[in-house]
Amino acid sequence: MADKASENEKEETKKPAGSMLPIIIMLVAMPLTAWLATQFIIVPQIKENFGLETQDDEKKGDHESSSHEAGEDKEVPEDEVEKTSAENTELVEKVRVNVKNTNGSRFLYVSYLIKGKVPEFAKIKKSQEKMAKIRDTALGLLMSFDIAELGQIETKNRAGAMMISAFNDDLGGDYIEEIFFTEWTVQ
Repeated sequence: MADKASENEKEETKKPAGSMLPIIIMLVAMPLTAWLATQFIIVPQIKENFGLETQDDEKKGDHESSSHEAGEDKEVPEDEVEKTSAENTELVEKVRVNVKNTNGSRFLYVSYLIKGKVPEFAKIKKSQEKMAKIRDTALGLLMSFDIAELGQIETKNRAGAMMISAFNDDLGGDYIEEIFFTEWTVQ
């Protein structure tokens, strides 16, 4: 009887090496798939939407500009389009504000991208005084939300609309087109 129990234990411990193979493949394939998807699908789409440029894009831009100078290309070069979109955006990162009615115990961390109208916004970006005014206005608006409001989905859209209106009022014209929140965290 003791021999049968020891034989059963030996059979259970003798698992074929192939049973670990699917686990090993998944442990390698999942992070690799996530990295590839991020690198070649998600990041290029984000950069395209926000008009950001990568080192690879700069190399392509150099090649395209040389072919454009040679007269091969009759369209507007992409580097000019990207330059224009870079001139009319400003990224404000890691803004921390106290949440209303929490006695400083809760914070809202926000990063946002301001998309302005060209060419007016390019001039505003160069003015430290006007950009400081924009940041100050944003802080005041974001501090006006209490913790219950920050938990609602539509608050972010409402905050963006309020910021556009307030920024344009502060600047004395219609300079801001859109606000994109890239981070919105309540802590």
